Amino acid sequence: MAKKLFPVVLRGYDTSQIDELFARVDEVLANGDADARAAIRQELSTTVFTIALRGYPPTDVAMAVEQRLSALS
Repeated sequence: MAKKLFPVVLRGYDTSQIDELFARVDEVLANGDADARAAIRQELSTTVFTIALRGYPPTDVAMAVEQRLSALS
């Protein structure tokens, strides 16, 4: 089982959606050029996360999104 990015709560953001998006963001941060960084920054800033049972806490995800957006600037 893969390590979760955040603690899991009863109702939160869909874990697979967050895991997939953050993996792409982290890949671009590590290896992406300016165009890739701009594209993933746009995607990250406009994505609406799905609420699910046993999901990631929205406040934790929001803080991580802000950190990644700052890193992509």
